Amino acid sequence: MTTVGTDILQIIFTAGLASIAQYAIYGYVFYTLAMGMLLGSLIGIQVGALTTKVVKGIHIRGFYAASIIAGFINRVSTLPKKMTELEVINMSTSVTSTIESVGNIVFWIVVGLFGVWVLSKFFMNIKTLREEG
Repeated sequence: MTTVGTDILQIIFTAGLASIAQYAIYGYVFYTLAMGMLLGSLIGIQVGALTTKVVKGIHIRGFYAASIIAGFINRVSTLPKKMTELEVINMSTSVTSTIESVGNIVFWIVVGLFGVWVLSKFFMNIKTLREEG
């Protein structure tokens, strides 16, 4: 928990100073979104750190690997549209849009399943986590 807390503290100060210095002065910071991301990461890191105590590491690594592969699929699915715009290949707009939509759907399903799985493991084992504390 000390490592997680130290990391969060460092990220807040580094990100905060970079945001103020580079973006806030020019009005490019969406403060509501930034605060939501910071608060979400604070809660998410704590839940994730506690969940690793009751879940095997191989399961977390497997879901993380699946999330990375889903992200790769998401990015690859945008290539036909970009290559059509650059006139490298000839595809209809409806086909490229469908491919891109499928990539987005695959990504969000995998990431959503990972999030639901982590939260379910956390809440199912909350009694065990309280006994350890």
